Parts: sequence; C-alpha cells; structure tokens
Amino acid sequence: MLLNNNCEAFNNVLVEARGRPIISLMEWIRRYVMQRSAYKREGLSNFEEIYGLRVIPVDVYEFEVDDIEDFYLVNLANRTCHCGSWDLIGIPCKHAVACIVLRKLDAKDFVHEVYLVETYRKTYSPKFYGMPGHKMWPTTTLAKPLPPPYRKMPGRPNKRKRKKEVDEGKGGKKAVKEFKQRRCGNCGDLGH
Repeated sequence: MLLNNNCEAFNNVLVEARGRPIISLMEWIRRYVMQRSAYKREGLSNFEEIYGLRVIPVDVYEFEVDDIEDFYLVNLANRTCHCGSWDLIGIPCKHAVACIVLRKLDAKDFVHEVYLVETYRKTYSPKFYGMPGHKMWPTTTLAKPLPPPYRKMPGRPNKRKRKKEVDEGKGGKKAVKEFKQRRCGNCGDLGH
C-alpha cells in the first residue's frame, strides 16, 4: 500500500510533463528528482521534536497522558496508545513519545527501521548531478526515434467529423422538401 501511494503521488506530479517527447520527459523527471532530493536534505536539518504533555506514570511501562483535548493511556510494553495512531501506523504518537522521553528510553527502539531518520536520509543521500542541455550532447549516426504509428482508437466517432447525407445542405441542416398535399382517408378530398 505504501509503494502504491508513492507511485500514485509520483504519477500525479508527472501530469504536467506527460505530453512531452521522451527525452524531454526524462530530463524533466531527472530535474524533479534532483530538486526534491535537495529539498528533503535541507528539511532534515530543521527536524525538531515537540513535547509539552503532562505524563502520569501508572506502572513502569504504563502511563496516563494529559493532552489538551483528553486523557490517553499509553503502554510502552505493548506499543499501544488509546488515541489509535501508534497502533495504526507503527510510529509512536506524541503521547507515546512523551512517555519514552520520561523513562529516558531510546525512541528508535519503538519504531520500525523504515521510519527512522537515518533510513530517510539514506533514501535522499544520492546526489543527482546536473548535465548540459541537449544542444551540447554529442551527435550520433543512428536514426532519430520516431513517434509510434497512428492508430484509430475504438469507440464511437466524433459527431463533428461525420459524413453528411446526400440530402443535407452545406450547413449540416436537411434540405427543405417540397410540400405535397395529401388526400383525406375518409372522403378522398385534398387539403384538410
């Protein structure tokens, strides 16, 4: 699910570049990844933790945490908090972090390694180096890539491109037919 969400988020970013030719598209992706990696590296230097909760120890690993909104029960041994956040995503919530700090434990012991700052830093540690524009690239004797062949897509054709009937005029309206009087079915006379 995490990988699928990342793929969908990346595809959403590519919307503006999707219509470009393949080389321009790859260049756009390279620049986007380079900028995003630099942005994430800068953000790591501003990483701060937030405290300010009242923690009441119940036992060695059980606590009652007084938040502005309500009271929450935290169990560090079971890795649970009644707010449900820690149980749901596997990262200690702010209530659990306050308890971990009170007991002077290492917060890394309560988080899966994929969520650690070191793992996050490793993800964005490779640098994407700049390169000159395509006019500076060496030329090749190979044939230039061609677009894929045109193929008529299935489905109903567009109405604007339909063929006109023989009796239709230039404006697409049907030609006016001459009025012909009809005979009455009862008496056989014309015009009524």
